[in-house]
Amino acid sequence: MKLLPIYLQRRAAISSRRAALLPIFAIATGFIVGAVVLWFSGVSPLDAYLEMFNASFGSAQGLTATFIRAAPLILTGLAVAIALRMQLWNIGAEGQLLLGSAGATFVFFTWPNLPGPILLVAAAVAALIAGALWALIAAIPRATIDLNEIITTLFLNYIALRLVSFLVYGPWQDPGAIGFAYSKPIPPQGAMGTIWGTDLTSGVVLSIVCVAITWWGIERTRWGFSVKILGGNPRAGAYLRLNAKRRIISIMAISGAIAGMAGFIQLTAVTGRLQPDIAAGYGYTGILVAFLAGRSLLMIPVVGIFFSALIQGGYSLQAQGLSSSISTVLQGLIVLFILLGGVAATYRFRWSWTSSNSSSGMVNLNSGAR
Repeated sequence: MKLLPIYLQRRAAISSRRAALLPIFAIATGFIVGAVVLWFSGVSPLDAYLEMFNASFGSAQGLTATFIRAAPLILTGLAVAIALRMQLWNIGAEGQLLLGSAGATFVFFTWPNLPGPILLVAAAVAALIAGALWALIAAIPRATIDLNEIITTLFLNYIALRLVSFLVYGPWQDPGAIGFAYSKPIPPQGAMGTIWGTDLTSGVVLSIVCVAITWWGIERTRWGFSVKILGGNPRAGAYLRLNAKRRIISIMAISGAIAGMAGFIQLTAVTGRLQPDIAAGYGYTGILVAFLAGRSLLMIPVVGIFFSALIQGGYSLQAQGLSSSISTVLQGLIVLFILLGGVAATYRFRWSWTSSNSSSGMVNLNSGAR
């Protein structure tokens, strides 16, 4: 039985202008719908948005907080985005961030008397290795037996959280903080330095450098070219005799290492000690960052700062009696309209009162009706 005479017809090609306008449409529509939510909550949408903007960019303190929060978002977004180049969904950036912070903490506690620069470099390398190894737990089964990496990386997040909790409440617990969920502080020389005498840490610069290096590796190297071929057209990759298994393992290891670096930044620039909530949901928000940035790695810093501003601005709404989760609502709305806009960009809506839908590229929206 037909309910609606609606069909979707795939477009022959998506115009570059349509693709460029899609994120703008999603953000604008998300804020419009968010304004309706705020209005029904008894708050002026204009006042709320101005408060969010001022809290994020209207003062030196707010701007500093926004950029500090953006650093791990940029890296987790980059970690997810680079895996997507091979059509791999790394949902485990949260766990890889946790393991990266744990690896860096191990170095800080094992060699606490090393000079600051050497100690920081060693801790950063340990974070990279820990994040990469954690990602390989999902990558190797994906490459060898085609085990779905979405499930394994997601489950590994919870295992990572339990492991960090064990370390925090066990061997690394601060003796003066019985019952509190954090470790001993890292050595003073392990704190990340600031930029030009401001409160802004070097983590933002480090995250942008990681984006630039990753972009160069994907766009300017033979390895990156092979990754794009296998991700875009596996049959062409097989014809060229490219080793897909090796690329899956390498791209997931790099993805995990990047997320591990986010853990290093969180540890040395924000918390100063290991704690179970050090990831703060950045691994999951990084999925949204990668999604909104689309195919452009260079857009990830911009999107990361945007999402950081949403989070930072959301906290300011608590002064107006609203929950800071309004920023989460806005993030969800933006992603929803990205999805809807993607459908509109890929398909044309067609009306037909006939029962046949055999035309090329036609998708019957009522095919499941009975």
